[in-house]
Amino acid sequence: MDSRSLGEDTVEIKQAAADAIRESEHSPSLRAGGLATAKAGGVEVCGQVKGTRLSAAVMFVRNLDKSLSFYRELLGLDVADQSSTAALLVSADGWQLVLRAFGENAPHPLGTIGVQYLLWTTASKADLDACEAALRRLSAYRETHSTGQDVSMVEGRDPDDLVVMLVYAADGKPPLHELPARIYAW
Repeated sequence: MDSRSLGEDTVEIKQAAADAIRESEHSPSLRAGGLATAKAGGVEVCGQVKGTRLSAAVMFVRNLDKSLSFYRELLGLDVADQSSTAALLVSADGWQLVLRAFGENAPHPLGTIGVQYLLWTTASKADLDACEAALRRLSAYRETHSTGQDVSMVEGRDPDDLVVMLVYAADGKPPLHELPARIYAW
């Protein structure tokens, strides 16, 4: 090991990732692969380029039937595959949600390592209003937040009391522009 600090290695790795991304923007062969890679400090780094997106989420639930019914009604998902302990749900846009039952006593401690909640975006304010109505029908509605005309957010809880956030951001803007205060509440 050399005497370089971890901070210097981190800066070098970040710079190599940024350089790889910039290079991929000008290289059809790198763009075709979707990800750009480079070496820094003996570590291969990978940078995200345009077109990469999250396409599926896996959620562990207590009761498959309750969660299946909830997410189908709330998000308008179709069942593509199902077993006695799991289900693959798909949207018309092609994104997927996998539900896997772990039993009624399965814990989900808030504030531990792992995904705490997902933020779902809607295509229109009318879609967000429909999701709010569904949460109310399901007795799962908690509250609505708005940052004026740009971003509206509806919060609910799923059958396992997990946070469900639905957002509409006008003009295709990203739903978040700063860290949400709620992540520091745990």
